Amino acid sequence: MRKTLRIAAALVTAATVALCFCIPSAARAAGEEATLLFAGDVMMHQTQLDNHRNGNAYDFKADYDYIRAIVSKADIALANFEMTMSGKTPYKGYPRFNAPDTITDALAYAGFDVMATANNHIRDTKDEGFFRTTQLLRDKGFTVIGTKADENQKTYAVIEKNGIKIGFGNFTSHVNAGLSEATKGLINVFSCGRFEQAMLKVKAEIDAMRADGAEFIVMVMHWGAEYQLKNNAWEQKIARRLADYGAD
Repeated sequence: MRKTLRIAAALVTAATVALCFCIPSAARAAGEEATLLFAGDVMMHQTQLDNHRNGNAYDFKADYDYIRAIVSKADIALANFEMTMSGKTPYKGYPRFNAPDTITDALAYAGFDVMATANNHIRDTKDEGFFRTTQLLRDKGFTVIGTKADENQKTYAVIEKNGIKIGFGNFTSHVNAGLSEATKGLINVFSCGRFEQAMLKVKAEIDAMRADGAEFIVMVMHWGAEYQLKNNAWEQKIARRLADYGAD
C-alpha cells in the first residue's frame, strides 16, 4: 500500500498568518495519506503586544480567525515558535522577545500541533526563559522539537497519523544569546564553521527517528541570511547532506 504525505505551506508574518496555499503531491495511488501544514515564525513585536493588551490581559486568538479552518484541517500543523515566555513582565518584542503565556492558547485555538523551538531567539530571556518555554509548550499539549528541558526528553518526535509514522527534527545555525553550561545539549545547534562535526549531530537525530519507526523524515532547519529570498551555498550544501542521510 502506497503511503503519501500532502504538504500545505503557510506564510507567517509575526503572530499572524497572512497566506496559506496547498502544494499537491504527485499523482496518488490508493493508500494511506496524511496532510502536513508548515507555518513560519510565530513572534511578536512591541506593536503587536501593545495592540493586544487589555488591562493586564492579552488575547491573540483573533489573529488566527481567518486561517483556523485551514490549519485545523491538516493532520499535523507545525510552526516555528521564535520567542520565549519567561512568565515575567515586561513583555517585549525585538531584540529579546518575551511573550505572554496566552499566545499558546491562540496557537492551540488555531489548530497547531507541533512547535519547532531551535532558533536564534530561544534564549532571549536567558536560561529561565528557555527552560520555562520548552516545558510550558509541552504542558500546553504541543509536541516540541529542537529543544528539551532535560536529558529525559527528546529533541525530535515521531508522530503517527493515519497509519503513517513521520519524524520531525529541528536545528538552528545559532542562538543569539549563546549557549550556557545549563543548556548545552538541550538545544539542537549546528555550526557551519564545523560542518562535518555538525552534520554528525544531524545524522544521529535522523538515525534515531528511523530507529523509532519513522517512515518519513521532516527536518526544520533555522538557517540562512535574514531577509534574503534566495538560499545560499551553505543551505544548499546542508540540504544535500540531509537528503543523503535520508530526510524527505
